[in-house]
Amino acid sequence: MLHRLMQQAGYQVMGQRAYAVDYSAGTEAHVSNVHNFLVFYKLLQPFLAQMHLATQEELDHLHARMEAEMMALDFCAIDYYLTVWGRRPASDSVTRP
Repeated sequence: MLHRLMQQAGYQVMGQRAYAVDYSAGTEAHVSNVHNFLVFYKLLQPFLAQMHLATQEELDHLHARMEAEMMALDFCAIDYYLTVWGRRPASDSVTRP
């Protein structure tokens, strides 16, 4: 999918790399990833409330529960990522001084 999007944007795909990040409790990535999820969810709350998907009270309760579960000693999680890189063909490149 990213390969096609890069081509549609005018890039020649040079490579791609798939990788995973384990952010289970006790790993180096745990605290920062949990923090990012909690901030993201907090920023998402006004949209969810505006769409009438839940009340603010329900959203606050869910946030507290999410934090408790993600900070538990037995929390396990992994994220998967795909990085794609490329370059524009020489004829499309912008000339720089």
